[in-house]
Amino acid sequence: MLKKKMLQLYRYMTSVRSKDYYEDNNLDKYESLETYSKLYHSCIEEEKVFTNTEICFSPDIKFGSTIAHVKKNNPLEYTAYKNTKHCTILLYKIKEEGIKLRLELHFFKNKLVFFKYVFRSSQGKETILDLFSKKYLNSVDYRSLDLSKIILTDSLGNYMKLDDSVFLTVDYFTFKYGFFDYLKNINSNDQIQKQKSHDSEQSLLLKRI
Repeated sequence: MLKKKMLQLYRYMTSVRSKDYYEDNNLDKYESLETYSKLYHSCIEEEKVFTNTEICFSPDIKFGSTIAHVKKNNPLEYTAYKNTKHCTILLYKIKEEGIKLRLELHFFKNKLVFFKYVFRSSQGKETILDLFSKKYLNSVDYRSLDLSKIILTDSLGNYMKLDDSVFLTVDYFTFKYGFFDYLKNINSNDQIQKQKSHDSEQSLLLKRI
């Protein structure tokens, strides 16, 4: 019974309707761009593994979908809604047969650019990873790979990253819809400001010597 539930959960990620308002409702970390930047830079640096399966939220919800479209086509009700200075975030929390799942959907200029699953319990972890292998790795055993050091990519330029070091976490993201360029511009401007600040301090120091 559990395996059947996990199959539905992983295949569609929208079939489970029961919710649990457990702890950690905090989305404030996304006020900073550091979390996003680390993910995108890891995509540039780490090994890519190609998958024949399209990386998307569901057949009806893909990257670039609007908030209204997601709300209409996702049967779940979100437990939190947050506007940061960078993105709008919908947070969902689900509990089914002891399996706790946190889902975040991030929208940049009303386009879905990033979403994240965090499985908050170890129960069912191996089943989920087996299903992941069948769906995205052509049944290659995930145990033969170091999941923390690879990025999956599809033919559409979408990406997926897994981390099972603590909780099983799956990040899905795209370089499209302007968010990556936005990150690069912000980081570039920050570096310029830091350099200007450094030069100003050096100039002031030279005057005092």
